[in-house]
Amino acid sequence: MTDPHRVSPHNDRIQPRISAAADAEARKVKIGGVIATVAGLFILVLMGIVTWRMAPMLLAAPAQTADGSRFNATQHVASLVLALFGTILLFGGVAVAVGLMQATTGERRKGPLYALWAAAALIVAMVILVIVTIKQMQPQ
Repeated sequence: MTDPHRVSPHNDRIQPRISAAADAEARKVKIGGVIATVAGLFILVLMGIVTWRMAPMLLAAPAQTADGSRFNATQHVASLVLALFGTILLFGGVAVAVGLMQATTGERRKGPLYALWAAAALIVAMVILVIVTIKQMQPQ
């Protein structure tokens, strides 16, 4: 007679046993997925609030004031800063998606992790672009 714990409910084929090491690794991946999901949600909420509060000032730069503050740069730089904020929001969304995938499946797939690294690289590229643009606009 077959072991009832190894029989799939969908068919009568016997499923392979999961070793203790593989089970422990899946548990670690699931915990990491929960952490990535929480961190991604934190980034989304925090940057969402910052973007929401700064958007009117950045969209009307340099004329618009918000709470007595003004963004003293050109509209081009303001657009780049908003694009940077959007890139950070994208990273947070990708982190949530990757985290949910890992938390539900317990598997660490390479494709979603590459997407996360690509989003991080895009943030670095945007930061460099903003810094270079601001330095070029400063009088010599």
